[in-house]
Amino acid sequence: MLSKGNQTKPPLNQAELRQCVSLDDEMERQRKAYNVQVRESNDLVKQQAQIRGELDQMKMAIEAGESFRMDAYNAKIEEYNEIGDRHDDYKLRMAEISEKQRLAAEEYNLTCAGRSFLNADLLKIKRPKK
Repeated sequence: MLSKGNQTKPPLNQAELRQCVSLDDEMERQRKAYNVQVRESNDLVKQQAQIRGELDQMKMAIEAGESFRMDAYNAKIEEYNEIGDRHDDYKLRMAEISEKQRLAAEEYNLTCAGRSFLNADLLKIKRPKK
């Protein structure tokens, strides 16, 4: 987050502060996007757990002699695997978002962290124009 900072680095001018605000906003967007992916990924994990339970029951029935359930069992395995593939996509997107956030944070830390600024400049940048 932006702060008044210490005086060891030169203060941010308006253009630099605008860039820092933009980086801060980008990190927040990435955090929110990551959280969406996590929630949706967790939903898939729950679905897989439910299907895993169904598969276990179906397998016990097949082993008990109900071989007519084999086609349904195979279809359920396909469903389980499709969810796994979708989950892999979510994990990849989470990694991409995490990398974007890391890069924005790295740039923010190099150019913005610990630098002071004028509150008047921040207000000009943050307040919407009327």
